[in-house]
Amino acid sequence: MIERFSRNPLPHVRASIRHLFRAAVAGTWLLSACEVLEADISDRRVRIVGPAECAEVRAGAVAFRWEALPGASGYTLTVASPAFDDGHLVADTTLRADTLGSRRYGCSLRLEAGSYEWSVAAFNSGYETCAEVRRLTVLPDREMSDGEPEAAQTVRP
Repeated sequence: MIERFSRNPLPHVRASIRHLFRAAVAGTWLLSACEVLEADISDRRVRIVGPAECAEVRAGAVAFRWEALPGASGYTLTVASPAFDDGHLVADTTLRADTLGSRRYGCSLRLEAGSYEWSVAAFNSGYETCAEVRRLTVLPDREMSDGEPEAAQTVRP
């Protein structure tokens, strides 16, 4: 009976520490494996469809369009006037990617006459692309002869 209590507990402690270490390594591996499954899109660019760089459009609804980026789970559209550096934020919108595989995305915003900069960036749970920044000039709206405003249209690409 005395021998039983005088045994060295060190081997049991070492075994417990070994099991804890293995569990910590396995947990770390599982957490890092989740991020490996996400596509790294940080070196890609979103291809903008329109409006083109320095485009001029009429005031009203302005359609912003871009192509889908493989591996992206969403997009951020940001619009500032007159520019990002010295203007005010007009819109900051997040759009989630369509799980059915849409090829193009976009958003229409109602803009008044003035100068704007806008950008689109793609993201997923682990990465984000650099924002594609474009400039845009919105011209004053022209009235039609019957007093109805003219639909928004591109004046110069």
